[in-house]
Amino acid sequence: MILQVAIRDIESDRAADAPTRIVWQGQSYRRNRMTQKTIDTRFGQITFRRWFFQNVESGEAGIAPLDLRLGLFAGRMTPAAAEFAGRLAADMPQQAALEVLLERFAIKPGVGTLRRVVADLAERVRTHHDQAAIERLIELIEQARQSEGKHEPLLQVGRDGVLVQTRPCWEEASCGTLAVYDRSRNRLGTVYLGEMPEADQPTMTARLTHVIRGV
Repeated sequence: MILQVAIRDIESDRAADAPTRIVWQGQSYRRNRMTQKTIDTRFGQITFRRWFFQNVESGEAGIAPLDLRLGLFAGRMTPAAAEFAGRLAADMPQQAALEVLLERFAIKPGVGTLRRVVADLAERVRTHHDQAAIERLIELIEQARQSEGKHEPLLQVGRDGVLVQTRPCWEEASCGTLAVYDRSRNRLGTVYLGEMPEADQPTMTARLTHVIRGV
């Protein structure tokens, strides 16, 4: 398989060609050994060897730089495969999604792996979405400040819920709205946030707080 050959050629298996220490997100790691890795792609399952680095701090997790470069989701699935899996998970039950992945790409992640991939995908999408929401609100607020009227610009924050069907019953998903009004009380635009059912809705609370503080 061309993809497998290409990935295997990224890192040399010679220790002399690999750095002895690296720094990632402010933490230091030292080279340990080459380990085998199996991942799921849209071209099937592939296996390769890559260098693993241990955290210099005892008890902290290590990293494999090649895994980071590949952008793996949940340490198992390539971005293209994860995107497809995420769409399947949104449209059908887990078992049906797994069957489609097996039929289309000859990959067979377990239920636990699929859940971790979808959770990782959701977290990354959520991060980009919320940053875009902050940038959009800043634009709208600036427009509101430059408008004419007797009122101060207004940022109106709302929170509501909508029932969605989950097994074995219906549960309430949360949705947040952040609307900007100009000095004449004309609405300039609205940004929306959404979350699937969650006890006490801590994720929605955190997202709304983050966006509000961001503007």
